[in-house]
Amino acid sequence: MNLIASFLGGGIVVAVINTIYLFYSDWRTRKKKYIMEQIINLYMPLYYLVLQNDTIFKLHTNIFKASEELRTHPIDNTIDICNKYVDEVIKNNDKIMELLNSKSSYIDITDKEYFATFYKDYIRQKTEYDNFKLKLDWQVYDKVGYVSFMRPEFIKRIYEQLENKKNSYLNFWK
Repeated sequence: MNLIASFLGGGIVVAVINTIYLFYSDWRTRKKKYIMEQIINLYMPLYYLVLQNDTIFKLHTNIFKASEELRTHPIDNTIDICNKYVDEVIKNNDKIMELLNSKSSYIDITDKEYFATFYKDYIRQKTEYDNFKLKLDWQVYDKVGYVSFMRPEFIKRIYEQLENKKNSYLNFWK
């Protein structure tokens, strides 16, 4: 009888350990799959659009600097060209909002403030900005802040998050 009890008791312990292992293994597999889905469905497309905006901002700055240094043509020409670049940023921001709205379930909770600030800037840009002109007096913007097309902190965060997600995925089983 003692032998039977110890045999059954050992079997129960093995079954419990096996169940815990399977649960943990399944959780890790689902977590790793979710990280990859975040990368594919949100963070990589977002990175691509943010990279485009960042590139346009740098080009915009370089053109203005060169125009100021050379002063070979009227500043209005430079402004017109730079406004066309800003128009591309606006189009990209529309795509970013579409992406965030359609893939919101993939947003990392630590990014909520960054995305909320982006949304605030986006809606302000759509409401307060018309044909490259601000609709309110400059004194209002001194009080509430200027309209931003994309904050440097947002750009930096997206670059960092994609890298973090990739590293998390690659190092998940280590």
